[in-house]
Amino acid sequence: SGSAGSIVIGAPATLIRTGQDNEAFNRGTALLRNCELFSRMIAQRSGINVGGQRYGVSCEVLNDNYDPLQVTNATSWLAHDRRVDVLLGPYGSTMTNFAAKEAVIDNKVLLSSTGSDPNIYAEARTLAEEFGADAAPLAFGIIPKSTAYIKPAIAAVIRAAKECDDADSGCSCGGRFDSSCSESLRFG
Repeated sequence: SGSAGSIVIGAPATLIRTGQDNEAFNRGTALLRNCELFSRMIAQRSGINVGGQRYGVSCEVLNDNYDPLQVTNATSWLAHDRRVDVLLGPYGSTMTNFAAKEAVIDNKVLLSSTGSDPNIYAEARTLAEEFGADAAPLAFGIIPKSTAYIKPAIAAVIRAAKECDDADSGCSCGGRFDSSCSESLRFG
């Protein structure tokens, strides 16, 4: 099993401080560093074995200036000019929405670690369907919409506080509040 080439991972990312969103810059530069580290680690292990063939991994990360038009352009450039195999989404749901649509148009898989709005993927799926019956969803997210995990967690805390209030065991909130446990809860 000799080397079959390289799997190219591409991503639009904010690599220059724009003044608009420092978190986008922090995430973008972290993505670049992590992708480079991953490439080196794979090279040290003589590549990834896929179907009996060994592949290296390389990264192409382009600055998107945290701007929707630049995200779209960078995604398209990565797909066409750099011929990446897989795209990673940019920081946040807003920018991922633009990248996901472009990825579908360019027939590339996009995986997002920060785009949590399910509408991104529903719209990308609809766009893929417009390309024909054989078109498959190409944009995927790995985190649920924040309300999908925040609401159940808060509801569990409220239930536990009410159960504590209703318990005959003398359960209290540590004597720190004059009110019941459930009345003392504050969120926000």
